Amino acid sequence: QILAMASQQLAPSRKRPRVARPAKAEVDAAPGRGKGESKSEGSARGKRARASEDASGGSLRPRPGAALATSPVSSMMATLEMLRKRNANSDQEEMAKLRTISYRSLQRAQTTIEDFVKSYYCLHALPLTSFLKHFPILIFIEATIYELDELNEDQTRLGLEKSPAVFHRLHGALVRVLEQKGLYDPKVREELKKGMDYWKGERVVCKALSKQPAEDFSLENALSVSLNKSFDYRILHRLLCLLENKAYNDDLFEVMYYNEHLVDIADDLYDYETDV
Repeated sequence: QILAMASQQLAPSRKRPRVARPAKAEVDAAPGRGKGESKSEGSARGKRARASEDASGGSLRPRPGAALATSPVSSMMATLEMLRKRNANSDQEEMAKLRTISYRSLQRAQTTIEDFVKSYYCLHALPLTSFLKHFPILIFIEATIYELDELNEDQTRLGLEKSPAVFHRLHGALVRVLEQKGLYDPKVREELKKGMDYWKGERVVCKALSKQPAEDFSLENALSVSLNKSFDYRILHRLLCLLENKAYNDDLFEVMYYNEHLVDIADDLYDYETDV
């Protein structure tokens, strides 16, 4: 595509072969003039057509006069730069359009979203029905997080410490959507980073436990994983404040941080026999 468009830029500077002039009958039937149309009428119509094409951006090739003022090389470089920028913007748009959610992830997200709405909306004096205003973005974020969690669990079952390429594509799509919505502030970025640390720590711990005999790992690593487990609730909480134009209450977030950790410990103890 780039070579084809570059050749278009060079085309005006090439010497064109001589062409025999058409007979009068052929000229009258040419596309620029209708049958029975005078030369002045056909010329005016041709000018209007060219003006319409220029206005709509239908051609990347400059008009003949422009070729005299700009060298073929500089024209080609300008075209390449334009294509590079177009492709960069296209990549970002495609990243935001990437399909990230499976039905299973939506099922898992439903429980979290329901618990979040019932437990956190009252902290900000918000009616439960206000969730409907922000339903798409909250569901998308939580379901995509669960999709990432599914991929991470596949890695832990295989005893692999490295995350797969698709994992980073989904993470990039998540970030891109948050950026487009103006929701990717430093606090949300920090919580999402803790989520990445959580998944990485989980892979490290599970890889150590999968060995025969099991390898030792530090209590500090296990505690770090446990502390970051509820990063999705913290992201949802930050997003709720941003969507409702409410300032962050640091004291409230600190209290909820310890509350979330205690709930995680209780869940781990409750599910211990099933998980192990």
